[in-house]
Amino acid sequence: MTKKTRYAVTIVVGLAFAGLFVAVSTGHASAYQYLDGQVKIIEGRIHSWGTTARIIEWLTYAVVAIGIIVAALQPAKNQWIKIGAAALAVVSALIVALNHTFFTADDRAYQKVARHAQRKLADFNLELNRYSESELDKQTRDGLVDKFRALQQDVDDFEEGTILGGATETSKMAGLSLDGIFATTAWADQQTDSARIPEWARKVPTDERNIYFLGTGEAMTFDGARDSAVRKARETATETVTQAASTSPSLARQPQMAAKLAKALADSAQIAETFTAPSSGGGFQSFALLRVSKNAATFTAQSVFVESGVPYDTSFLDKVKMGFSK
Repeated sequence: MTKKTRYAVTIVVGLAFAGLFVAVSTGHASAYQYLDGQVKIIEGRIHSWGTTARIIEWLTYAVVAIGIIVAALQPAKNQWIKIGAAALAVVSALIVALNHTFFTADDRAYQKVARHAQRKLADFNLELNRYSESELDKQTRDGLVDKFRALQQDVDDFEEGTILGGATETSKMAGLSLDGIFATTAWADQQTDSARIPEWARKVPTDERNIYFLGTGEAMTFDGARDSAVRKARETATETVTQAASTSPSLARQPQMAAKLAKALADSAQIAETFTAPSSGGGFQSFALLRVSKNAATFTAQSVFVESGVPYDTSFLDKVKMGFSK
């Protein structure tokens, strides 16, 4: 190969690698950098679920392999081999204990959640990447933020139901949670004393993944009482956020920003449970429980800061991540 030919090949190879680098580094970039960053957070969770699934899978294979080895060593007469077999049996038991202690589900559950999140995220990226900078007006940005918030809540709910088995406090409530069934029971009882309402209506649930807001309302109609309870629950959410914002020196000086955060977070909460029954004084009494995952709430608050052009208030965001617990 001549010197000129080698020089040409070097240039071609260099350009090829440069093109590949550009393609890889920009393949997942969109015109909305803020959402790109949020997408990477979900991708990190997907990677974590996949890694956890592989670890559990390897541990399962290890237990099977050790079991086969121990069974094969049982007929052996050598004392050292028997000791080795016993040691392997202990290791197998420890692996099983480790698996049950540190992992709340098997590898298939983690893989299922990873696939679900990957599919949802792929569809969202496909839509997000269609927009150019000039097409991202405020209405479009708000729409994409709302859609990503719904995606995040969906992923959180799917993870909770699949990996954690839906084991939230609301699933342990006394009584049923369907308005229609409650209404039938309530008509028979004709009262809503504390012994005849679900546990979540007496005490707001708490867990590590979600934030809950409770509201009560009364009206002369079933729907009116229910709507009043939901409205009261959102007012509770607004007051909770406003109170948290008032303890932040920077937000205390920006009441309009605090109000935007309170409205956005209150609006993002979804109805988790309702209970409506005839009241002893006539009309209906209703209870409503709203729920929003801490991940979705944090994203909502961050989005408000970004859209308002205001730097993150880390102390306030920390309160959101803690579920506004004191």
